[in-house]
Amino acid sequence: MRKLLVSAVLAGMVLACGLSASAAGGTIAGPAFSDIAGYEAEAELTLLGTLGIFTGEYGLGGAVNPDDPITRAQFCKVVVVAFNRGSVATSLMGLRPTFTDEIPAWAWGYVDVAMYMGLINGYEDGTFRANQPVTYAEAVTMLVRAVPGHLKNVPPGTWPYTFLFYGVDNGFTGDVNVGFAGLPCARGDMARMLFAAMKVNPIVPQHATPHPILENGVRLFKGTLDAYDLTAGAINIHGYAGALTLDDPVYMLGAQSYPALKANTVLAVKNLAGEVVFLQRVSGNVVSGVLKRLDHDTGDPTKTYILLKEGTKVYYTLGPAFGAVPVILNNDTISENDEEDLEPGDELTINVDTNGKAILVYALRWDLIRRLTGTGTEGDPYVYAHGYWDYVAEKVIKSTTTTETKISFPGGEDGSPFFYDDDPGADIDWTSLNGETIEIPAVAALTINGQLANRNDLAKSDVVKAATYGAKGYDHDKVIAVAATRSVVEGTVTGITTTYPGPHYKVTLKQGAESRTYEYNTTYVGNPGLGSVHKYAIDEAGQLFWDITFSSNKPVVLVTGHQDVSTGTEVRHYLIVDNHGATANYEYSIGTGGFIGSLQGLVGHFVELTVSGATGLLVPVEGGIPDCCPHNSGYIVRGVGSGNVTLQHGTGGPFSFLIDPPATVYKVDEGVFTYIGPAGLDADDEVWVDDAPKVILRDDSTPEWWDDHIPHL
Repeated sequence: MRKLLVSAVLAGMVLACGLSASAAGGTIAGPAFSDIAGYEAEAELTLLGTLGIFTGEYGLGGAVNPDDPITRAQFCKVVVVAFNRGSVATSLMGLRPTFTDEIPAWAWGYVDVAMYMGLINGYEDGTFRANQPVTYAEAVTMLVRAVPGHLKNVPPGTWPYTFLFYGVDNGFTGDVNVGFAGLPCARGDMARMLFAAMKVNPIVPQHATPHPILENGVRLFKGTLDAYDLTAGAINIHGYAGALTLDDPVYMLGAQSYPALKANTVLAVKNLAGEVVFLQRVSGNVVSGVLKRLDHDTGDPTKTYILLKEGTKVYYTLGPAFGAVPVILNNDTISENDEEDLEPGDELTINVDTNGKAILVYALRWDLIRRLTGTGTEGDPYVYAHGYWDYVAEKVIKSTTTTETKISFPGGEDGSPFFYDDDPGADIDWTSLNGETIEIPAVAALTINGQLANRNDLAKSDVVKAATYGAKGYDHDKVIAVAATRSVVEGTVTGITTTYPGPHYKVTLKQGAESRTYEYNTTYVGNPGLGSVHKYAIDEAGQLFWDITFSSNKPVVLVTGHQDVSTGTEVRHYLIVDNHGATANYEYSIGTGGFIGSLQGLVGHFVELTVSGATGLLVPVEGGIPDCCPHNSGYIVRGVGSGNVTLQHGTGGPFSFLIDPPATVYKVDEGVFTYIGPAGLDADDEVWVDDAPKVILRDDSTPEWWDDHIPHL
């Protein structure tokens, strides 16, 4: 591999596979109902919801309460609609049924049609009892009566046993246990039985062809997904001639993307308009993870495998472009000469057969936003310091029909530090993403915090990454996927630390009584000052990503060092300081708009910093950085309060020295400075003082040490 990709945490392979905002269909819908994930009737309830047969009290997207019973009136409705009599029921909504008890007005047409179809007879006392739960026995009886020709084949005998035995024997009940015939039928079981009944062949006169509601090859298709084309809005299933048109949206189960279904057995169902509205994986499996490397068993190069970061091995067939195993990178098939186009860090969805061997590899590379930290020369890998992230400066919707959704990245003097590769073939030819605006097509998959979302849900300050067709980051008009993280933390900075190896920069924020430490990258987040107040956006790794808002108290710090860091494309300058006992690095620029020369001469001095609220960079002020050294000795500490220190100088009376915000209070012991804060002072301590800015220094050095050293204060 020539390039090295450092990927952020895998957010899930949720991809769309078309390129045009005007695609005919195939957008993947969110869950049909909010409370059926993992439920045994999830597929059947989803299907009934997408076909408009059963949507519960709250409609699609709401709760459907799968364990609750379904009433007799509700069951009439789902059976009438499932067997294509819904329009007749609508036309009869004003006709009150002839039963003697009260029936809700919304159910009149459905109950009328159920009587007409011979599904119901009511009770001997002339009532219907619309709000009473339907029992399993009643549900099976109505389903057997709903499919033409079967009622006459039910043998004579005692009800409900004859109907129950007949229904189970002839496929009306699916896998539902109907042995407790007198109990209320749960909604989930209703869905499973209704789906089964919709596939039962009617009994028709001799020489006629039976047509079930969900007829194989007409509205129901089961087979291997051979191909998909979201630009055309169609899929191909093995064994069926021609492409199947996709509805918009499509409800998908068992996978989150069309690539994840490729080469697997799927069940597809069309609506009455002839468009596929439901897709479910029924066999096959998927392994997902981040690529670590491609390798083969020692001594046997024919046993080639994909090694994922977490250690999983998936074997595939060796050959040009992986031979019989199709490999797709950001929706573009890899050619025979591009075997090395998969890179460590690519997020893979691997369809495997029953033996766990790869039958299709789909790779996702977040490629639009790239940060080059190597030199870009041959042999020096491309390393991206923080994944592929940037943040949304503004969201731009340029059409009331929402056919265009665009997001813009930061611009201007305090713009984005990120770049995109406008020529992947060049060593160093990186164009800044500063102020760039990209369009998000309707077919691009979008997630926010790992959950499927609409592209118009993106908002200012979201941290985002994007993938383009074929992983060609220079072509930013062909975005296929966007992942956003929306998480914000704010508080007062109470600690700053740097740990090694790394270095790793960390800041502690306090909000109320709670404190928490976060790591950050100095490429994107300026070093904060103690006591400053920040509101940060968080990336998916849980690190601080950028300052949304920022205020500073102009920290007074002790300069301890200076560092120039070369990134290969630029030199970055840092002032290393001790900020109230915490090591911090403040970046500054040299030249136009920056400082003249370096700031090395400040080492060993106390200085007052002015920090940009937008970038966290040091800002030049007239006269440079204020340099101060405690100079007036002879001050005696008389007391320390919550907001002041009481001092006395010579024979003068005591006076109050304000320390809110906290004064910079250090002790020096034989040349070593240690922050002690106001609380470290004791009565009768002799201190050095500078009032502007506030610095108090207590000298703990021995006289013998001073005899051997020239004081620098």
